[in-house]
Amino acid sequence: MLGGIYGPRWHHFSVDDGVHVARASLLGTLIATAALMLVDRVGLSRGVLVMDFLLCTTLIMGSRLVFRFLEGATRRWSLEGTPVVVLGALDEAELALR
Repeated sequence: MLGGIYGPRWHHFSVDDGVHVARASLLGTLIATAALMLVDRVGLSRGVLVMDFLLCTTLIMGSRLVFRFLEGATRRWSLEGTPVVVLGALDEAELALR
């Protein structure tokens, strides 16, 4: 919310959005670092904080890219009708398809 990355535009993703995600993730990592320093955390590992930043940034960008891919893929996979994804056992999927 503070970084402005959880807006309504999940199906669009550009380099500018990537910069916003990285900036918000860096802000979150800095806030977490400050909170850990305030509680007098002994042995604060810089490596863990860097991994936190990289992991959060990668996962958020990955989820955005997957949403963008799925948005475009549904148009390519279906020529008519409403595209759906059926989750469950194969028997249940066949029943849902019928």
